Amino acid sequence: MTDEEKARILADTLESWGECDLVTRYQHADVWGRISDLFDAPMRAQRGTDCAAHPLRRISFYQVLDRFNPAPAEKDSRLLAIFKSKEHKDADRRTIGKPHKMIKYVLPYLTDEECGAFAQWWRDKIQTQESALVVKTGTTRDDFARVYKAPCISGNPTYCNGRKSLSGSCMRYGFDTLPAHPAEAYASGDFQIAYVENPDGQIGARVIIRPSNKTHAPVYLSTTLAGEKLESWLAENQYEATERGFYGAQLLWIETRTGGIVAPYLDICSDAEIDTEEKTITLTRHGGFSFRSTAGEYMPPDNFDSCCDCCGEGMMSEDSIYVESMGECICQSCYERSYFTCAGNENVYSDNSAVSVWTMRGTREETTEETYSQDYLESGDASGIVYCESRNEYWLCEDVVYCESMSDYFPTCDIGKVIFQSDLDSEYYDIAEKIDLPNGQSWTLDQVKESGHYTLTQERDGPEKTRLDDGQFVDCSKYVWIARLKDGLDYDESGDVVDNQLKLDLAA
Repeated sequence: MTDEEKARILADTLESWGECDLVTRYQHADVWGRISDLFDAPMRAQRGTDCAAHPLRRISFYQVLDRFNPAPAEKDSRLLAIFKSKEHKDADRRTIGKPHKMIKYVLPYLTDEECGAFAQWWRDKIQTQESALVVKTGTTRDDFARVYKAPCISGNPTYCNGRKSLSGSCMRYGFDTLPAHPAEAYASGDFQIAYVENPDGQIGARVIIRPSNKTHAPVYLSTTLAGEKLESWLAENQYEATERGFYGAQLLWIETRTGGIVAPYLDICSDAEIDTEEKTITLTRHGGFSFRSTAGEYMPPDNFDSCCDCCGEGMMSEDSIYVESMGECICQSCYERSYFTCAGNENVYSDNSAVSVWTMRGTREETTEETYSQDYLESGDASGIVYCESRNEYWLCEDVVYCESMSDYFPTCDIGKVIFQSDLDSEYYDIAEKIDLPNGQSWTLDQVKESGHYTLTQERDGPEKTRLDDGQFVDCSKYVWIARLKDGLDYDESGDVVDNQLKLDLAA
C-alpha cells in the first residue's frame, strides 16, 4: 500500500465522522504516544526534504485522538477501548476489544504485523505493569513527601463522590521554597498514607488514613484500576470515609523561616485549633483556623484578630475584604489570587463568576476589557451591555450594531470583516452576502437579484490554486459573484440606475 493510499484511507475514515467536537474524554499518555509512533512511522521512513510533503502531513494526529479516544478499558487493562463512531462518542459509548483488533479501527491502514507488534507492546507496557500494581503504606515524612511528589501512572480514571484527580491535585508539586513538603505535616503519628504503586515507582492512587479509628479521606487516583485496587484494600481493612474520624488528630508542627507553619490543603476537617506556645495543631469540627490554602504555608493567628474565610490565614479586621455574595471576609492575598471587583456595582466576587465585557478604545480599533460578575450581567442593572452570540462575548452597547438579518449584535470592529452595511437600505448583513457594484455601492446578493438591473456571473478570485490529491490536480481557487449592469442601463450622477433605452424611445 502506498503512502498516498494510507493517507486517503485515514482521511476517509475521519471524514465519515462529519463535524465532531474536540472534547477528549479519555486520556492515556503512554497509549497515545505509542499510537503516535505508528502514525509517524511512514513519515520517518521518508527521510530528507520530501518528509515535509508526505501525504500523511495533511492529516492532524489530534483528529485521530479526538475522535477515537483510545485508552485502556476501565475494568480490564488487557483490553483497548475506543469510540467507533460519532454517534457512539456523543452517547459516551465505548467499544472494548483486544488491542490488535481495536487499533485497526484507529489506523485502518496498519498491516497484520504492525497490529501484532502493537498488541505485544500492550502486553508488555500496559497489561503487565497495571497487573503488577501493589498497595503500600507509609508513616514517615519522607513517605508522605515521596508519594505526593511522585509521577502519576497515565490513565483515564472515572471520578465520582469520594474520588479526586491525582494528576490535578494542588499538593503534588515540590514546594521547593518551603523547608518541607506540605504533606509531611501528616507525619504526626496520627496518620498514614496508603497508595498504589507500579514497578516503575509511579503512583496510581493515594489516600490519607487514620489507623486508630479506621477512617480515611477522599481517594486520589490517576487510573480507575489503581483507584479500585486501593478502595478494595480500604474495604478489606474496614476503613470508612468520614470527616468526623479526623477530629482530634494532630498535624506535625513544621515551622518556616518567616514564622509560618507548613501544612497541606485539607479536603475534610479543615478547621483546627493552633497553640503557638505548645506548637500543636489539632483538627476540630469548628476551629479558629482553617487549612484551605494551596500555598502550603500558613501564618499562626497570634498577632491577628481574625482569619481569612478563604485560606484560613490570620489577618487584621481592618485589612479584610468583604465578599457580599458569599458573606465572607478574605485577606488581600486571596483577593489578588481568586477574587475581583465587578466594574458594574463595585462588589467583590469570586473569579469563578468573572465575565469580560469588551469595548472599543482609541482610533485604531483597539479593544479593551473590563471584568463584571455573571450575577450583575443577568440582573436588570446591566442595561448598557449586550451579548454577542457570534463571538460568545459581552460588549458595551455603544460599541455594537444590531444585524437584524442575523438576529445578533456585532462589535463595530466586525464591520467589513464579519458583517457589512448595505448601501441600499443601510441595514447590516453577513459579509458572505456582500456584492460590490460598479457604482461603488455594496448590496446583498438577494438585493441585486431582486433589483433586476444586473447580470450575475461567478468568476475566479485571484490566481488559480491547486493541490495534489490522489495524483490529480484539483482546482481550489475561490469564486465570487460579479454584478454587471444589463444592456441599456447606466448610472446617473447620483449613482442611481437609469434606463438609457427608455430615454432614446422618448427622444424618438
